Amino acid sequence: MNMLSRRGFLAASTAAIGAAHMPRIAFAQAVAPISLAAATRTLDIDGRAATVFGLAGPGGQGLILDPGQRF
Repeated sequence: MNMLSRRGFLAASTAAIGAAHMPRIAFAQAVAPISLAAATRTLDIDGRAATVFGLAGPGGQGLILDPGQRF
């Protein structure tokens, strides 16, 4: 008869607990994707026009994320 060692028991317990918590961790970040577009715009710098690239998101120019929100 093969006895389970303490190390084997702890490893199996840790794996079972980790597997039980996996779906909650995987679905915790389920949010709607942010639609971004690379766009150009013209800036006035010292009376001269300059064309620059930037991100245009749902809130206008730039990208604003909430704390902890994935990029």
